[in-house]
Amino acid sequence: MNTSHMLDKPSFATHATGILVAILSCAAFAGAQDSARTVPAAVLPGATADPHIAVFGNTFCLYPTSDGPGWNPTSFHGWTSKDLKHWKDEGVILDIPRDVKWATGQAWAPAIATKNGKYYFYFS
Repeated sequence: MNTSHMLDKPSFATHATGILVAILSCAAFAGAQDSARTVPAAVLPGATADPHIAVFGNTFCLYPTSDGPGWNPTSFHGWTSKDLKHWKDEGVILDIPRDVKWATGQAWAPAIATKNGKYYFYFS
């Protein structure tokens, strides 16, 4: 199987769980030289990075790293959407100093998985 296939424009494929996965090529970001292309607006307010998206039932859940003081985040917000356009902040879902007593420092790059009816939220 050739895994290095390059696309010349964004395309979409449906994941087995029903998540719509955007596959973007480097060419999609080369628009800085092409005045006809514009960068799409961010879906979340503020500065976020490392987004992880999951779908539970008919709801999309987004878990990003959120900007903390000086990019030293110590908590994570969860975001939900039914249409991948309108996102609702569900508030802090994990606060490192409060919820993870053994941890020191910052936390980045969250992700979530489910197995046997349990949810596992993990981060770096």
